[in-house]
Amino acid sequence: SVRVRPGDARAFSDGQHIYLPERVDTFGDERDEQVYRVLAARGAGYVEFGTLALDVDALGDVGGVVAQDEAPLTRFFGSFDNPVVARDLFTVFENVRVEARLRATYPGLARQMDALGDAWRPSMRDRADGAPAEQAIRWLAETAIGHSPAAPLDDGAAAAGSAAVTEL
Repeated sequence: SVRVRPGDARAFSDGQHIYLPERVDTFGDERDEQVYRVLAARGAGYVEFGTLALDVDALGDVGGVVAQDEAPLTRFFGSFDNPVVARDLFTVFENVRVEARLRATYPGLARQMDALGDAWRPSMRDRADGAPAEQAIRWLAETAIGHSPAAPLDDGAAAAGSAAVTEL
């Protein structure tokens, strides 16, 4: 049982709420309603397919002091040397997993996703160039959803991205 709440320009879920943009104006026609439905389904997919049900205690010692209202994933990411990179990589792989489960479970939704192309996905390409790790994550995210992204500008980022893709 979750509630839909207004969010910013992106759609996400915290396990209790699905946050959706107040308005979708991708096409300027009835397809925007389909974009909204796909975003809502993906938010529900995070809940339905267990993204937010991580049992941190079952992972062993992930360190850190737990704040009273701290989400298990926040604690998990905080156990890494670079929590931002850990969160971003988790998000890339989890988005691919949830989308695959949604497509397999709901063929009608899969047809809507296909009809919309990438219009419902936030574009990683719109983000400014960053550190090599950020470039590699952007490259990996684009590759994971079937794009042929431009190679990262930095040689280290290109090597990291290529190594990760061989593991997919």
